[in-house]
Amino acid sequence: MEVAQGERPADLIVRNGKLLNVFTREIYQADVAVFGGRFAAVGDLSHHKASREIDATGMYILPGFVEPHIHVEVSKLSVTRFAELVLPHGTTAVVTGFDQIGAVAGLKGIRSFLDEAKATHLKVFLGVPSKLPYTTPPSTIGSGLGPSEHAEAQRWEESVGTWETTSDFVLMGDEDVLRAMDMAFENRLLPHGHCPLLTGDKLQAYLTTGIRSDHESLSKEEALQKLRSGVYVMIRETPLAPNLEQDIKLITENGVDPRRICLCTDDTTVTALAENGHLDNLARKAVQHGVSPVDVVQMITINPAEAYRIDHLVGSVSAGRIADLVVVEDLSGFRVKKVVASGQLVAEDGSMLLKYSPPERPPWLLNTMRLREIKAEELALRSPFSSDAVRAISIYVDQDNDFYRFRREVKLKVEDGVVLADPSQDVLYVSAVERYSGQGMPKTAFISGFHLRRGAMATTLTPDDDNVICVGADLRDMAFAINHLTRMGGGHVVVDGLSVKAELALPIGGICTDARPEEVKDKEKRLKEAAWELGSDLREPFMAMAFLPITAIPQYAITDKGLVDCSSKRVISPLLGPAD
Repeated sequence: MEVAQGERPADLIVRNGKLLNVFTREIYQADVAVFGGRFAAVGDLSHHKASREIDATGMYILPGFVEPHIHVEVSKLSVTRFAELVLPHGTTAVVTGFDQIGAVAGLKGIRSFLDEAKATHLKVFLGVPSKLPYTTPPSTIGSGLGPSEHAEAQRWEESVGTWETTSDFVLMGDEDVLRAMDMAFENRLLPHGHCPLLTGDKLQAYLTTGIRSDHESLSKEEALQKLRSGVYVMIRETPLAPNLEQDIKLITENGVDPRRICLCTDDTTVTALAENGHLDNLARKAVQHGVSPVDVVQMITINPAEAYRIDHLVGSVSAGRIADLVVVEDLSGFRVKKVVASGQLVAEDGSMLLKYSPPERPPWLLNTMRLREIKAEELALRSPFSSDAVRAISIYVDQDNDFYRFRREVKLKVEDGVVLADPSQDVLYVSAVERYSGQGMPKTAFISGFHLRRGAMATTLTPDDDNVICVGADLRDMAFAINHLTRMGGGHVVVDGLSVKAELALPIGGICTDARPEEVKDKEKRLKEAAWELGSDLREPFMAMAFLPITAIPQYAITDKGLVDCSSKRVISPLLGPAD
C-alpha cells in the first residue's frame, strides 16, 4: 500500500505505455508499478519512484498471456526448457494436467514437475486428470490415478479442478470420475471437459454435471451449442488439429460475444513453438481472421483466467495481481518486446534474459523403460482362418484430418498363417507394446494413411498411456525400432533396413528431455524428414502416430489391449473373416 501511494519506491515501474484494460476494453496511457512480484499501482505514476524503470513509449502493455489447455510433456520438453521457450513469446501462465508423467510415475511424477516449475517464472496451474488411464478399456500404465489421488492433489495450491473430464467417462457413469468431480465441487473447484462431436441431448446430459470448459470442437456449429450452454469454449490451434480458422467464425460470422472464448494450443511441437510462437501466434491468426485486437487479448488473458477462476492471480494488469505483463509493438503483429513475469524482466526481443538449470533427475524418472527384447515374429498377426487372404480393418488416418481415425476395410494376403501388410495399397502394421511391467506382449493391427513404403517409426510419447507405438512396413524394422527405444530410455526413432535414420531421446519418463529447444527442434525436423523419405506424406507423422492410443477420439485406437472401437469401447479383432 505504501508503494501504491508513492510513499515507498517500487521495485519496477513500466512507464509511458498504452495499457489495454481487459476489464473495460479501453486503451489509455498508463504507468505500472510492481513491488514484491505483484502489481502495486496502475495509472499516472509520474511522482512515484522505482529501483528500475522500463520505457514503453509508443508500445502497448498487455497482461501476461494465459494458456488454458496444454499438455506440456507432449512438446517433448521438460518443464524448465518449456518455460525458456514460451516466456519470450509472452506466455506467463499455463494450465496443464501433467497427465503424461502422471501415467508414467503417478502423483509423485506430477508433483515433481510442479515443483520444477517453481524454479522458473512460468506459473503452472494443475487440472488434475479426471482418471488415469484415460483409455477405455483401461490400458496398462505405470501408475493409475483415481479418487484417492484426487483427495490429495485437489488440495494442492496449483489445482484448478478436474481435467480432461471426458464425455465418455461421464455419460457412462464412471464412478471414479464422478467421485472426483464431486470432490472438486466440495473443494470449490470445477470439472473441465473433453467432448468432441458432442451435441444435442447428449451434450445437455453431459453438461448437467457442471462441466466448465471444452477444447474439442470441430466446427463452429458444435462450438456454438456449447457456448450457448454456458461452456467456456477453447478454440484449439495445433499442428495436428488446426481448428482456429473454422471455430473463429463464431465471432466473425455469428457475431457472438467472445468473453467466454479462449485460445489454446493443446498439443504442440518445439518446431511450431520456436518458428511460429505460442499464444502470440494464435493472437496474430485471430486478428488476421477479422477478430478485433481487444477481443483477442481478452481471449488469451482474462477469459482463460476467469474460466479457471484464477483471475485474482493472473489475466489482468491490476493492483494485487501477480506482476505478469507483456509489452508489444502493436496489436496486429503482437511482436513481443519485453516480458515481465512475477515482477522481473525475464525476456526481451524474443530472448530469455535469465538462465534456468533443470533439476537433477532421480533414477525413478529416468529408468522407466521396463521392456524385454521384442522379436519380429511376436509382432506378426496370425490368421485364424484357413484361407490365403482375409478381410481386415485398417485404421485410416486422413491426410486432411489426421487427428481422427476412421475405418477402412481391406483385403490382405496370408502366408504361413501370418497376415501380411501391403504397403502398395497403403496398409501397414501398427503395434502397441506395454513398457512398464517387463512382460508386455505386442498387439498388432493395420493402419492406412502413413504411406510408408519401407522401414518403421516408433515412439514412447503416446498419450494417453505412453506405451510404445510402432508403425511399419517391415516387422524386422519394427522390432529393431522398439528395442532401440528401450536402449535409449524412450523417445522417437525412424528405422530402415535395421539402421537408425533419425532419433530423439526422451529420457525423462520416456516422454521428455532437458535438451535445449534448438536441439530438439533440429531432431524433430530430421525425424519428419526421415519419415517422409520412407514415403509418409502426413504433416506431422509422429504426432499422428502418438495419438493412436487415445480412445476418447473417434473412431479407432490401438492400445496394449488391442484394436479398440472407440464407439463401443470394446477391443475387437482387426480380422473380419476370410476373403472371397
